[in-house]
Amino acid sequence: MVLMYVRRGWSATVCAVLAVVLAGCTDPVGSNQGAVTHPGPITVVAAVYPLAYAAEQVGGGQVEVNTLATGGVEPHEQELTAKQVASVERADVVVYVPGLSAAVDAAVGQSSAKVVDALAAIGSHRRSGDPHLWLNPVRLAEVGDAIAEQLGIADPGHAKAFAAAAIALRSSLSQLDADIKNMTRTCDSRLVVTTHTAFGYFASRYNFRQVSILGADPEAEPSPAALARIVRLVRQNRITTLYGEAGHTSKALNAVAAETGTSVRLLQTMESPPRSLDYPAAMRETAATISAGQGCIAP
Repeated sequence: MVLMYVRRGWSATVCAVLAVVLAGCTDPVGSNQGAVTHPGPITVVAAVYPLAYAAEQVGGGQVEVNTLATGGVEPHEQELTAKQVASVERADVVVYVPGLSAAVDAAVGQSSAKVVDALAAIGSHRRSGDPHLWLNPVRLAEVGDAIAEQLGIADPGHAKAFAAAAIALRSSLSQLDADIKNMTRTCDSRLVVTTHTAFGYFASRYNFRQVSILGADPEAEPSPAALARIVRLVRQNRITTLYGEAGHTSKALNAVAAETGTSVRLLQTMESPPRSLDYPAAMRETAATISAGQGCIAP
């Protein structure tokens, strides 16, 4: 009987030790030891592509990200399908820009998801009437920090990993920012004439002055007097290039180009995924397009 007691005691001790070791082995690298881990991937819904890119970079393999914006649809006029509305309602985390799309705003208002308000994330750096904050990589890095915070709340077991990934994203976006500054440091003209005020974040970051033909509304119809003012501005400043938006045709832009003999180059605002590019590559393409149109010379 004594022998049986010893064996049972030894067996119980070994089992207890193995349980502790195995529990340690299942703790993911970069997780918070002892914190609750989210069962399965965190579902993230992003209103536009650059926010989805940031969520993917911060969340890594712990997230499943869906983007609401689709190609060829103006975000201000976007209507969500029933399936998209349901995806917002069921999401763990939603990342959006308030005011960009009324349909998205309404869906977010009905969702119980943790919300990342991209405008709130950039604080006092927001620009009135221009939601395209991601056209400044530094601002997108700030959104990345806010995403990491909400992912950490949704999945405390990986909070440290999310925070580290946000730091890595900020580092890569800082390098992107430095590259674009270098590309646009010295230019023949710093006046950028665009279809509408979608590139204010880019212009302010890289020392350009944006003038738009249509103002904040890409669907506006400018008056003859407004078009005449733009024509005079282009001629007086010897502008050689006007900038439209990929996927959108503007009669007003084409009219000014025809009247002044200027060329038109297209830029991507990136609400929907860019053509065969990721966010950094698309930003570099935008910088290269503007550099060529403005006569910039990289040192």
